[in-house]
Parts: sequence; structure tokens; C-alpha cells
Amino acid sequence: MSSSALFDADRAVSDELAALRRRRVSVAEVDADARAEVIADYLAATAAGDHGERTRLLLHAMRLDAAAPHGPRLTDELRGLSYPAAA
Repeated sequence: MSSSALFDADRAVSDELAALRRRRVSVAEVDADARAEVIADYLAATAAGDHGERTRLLLHAMRLDAAAPHGPRLTDELRGLSYPAAA
């Protein structure tokens, strides 16, 4: 789900379909989508061996974690991707 549906207030005023999408999108959905995008980008950077991009994404995750200190920690999720699954 695109975060633009939540944040495009101007379009929601003039476009009935945009207004409907805006009413149906929650902040939690936008947050989950943003987190999933960071994880996907981190996995792609890992696969490509792009350590600079991995660092950038980890720093971005730290900022997201700081903005929601009582929520699940994205940095922990990213760091956990480096460990093999428990048997």
C-alpha cells in the first residue's frame, strides 16, 4: 500500500477515489510498508555486497526506531538477517 494515499490531502479533496483510499489507509499500514521496504532494500544491498548502502539503511532504521521507541526495533530485525536460522 502506498503512503501517498495517506499523505495526499490535496488530491483527496478533489478526487473521490483518492478520498476513499485515504480513509482506508492507516498509519500502521504505512509504517509496515516502510519497514518492509527497508528490509527488502537491506537484503538487496547485502546480496550485492554494497556495505555503504547497508550502513545507510541501518542508520535509517535507527532513526525510525528512535521515532517509535516503544515499537518493534527495525535495527534488530536487520541485524538478525545476518544470523543463520536456529535449527
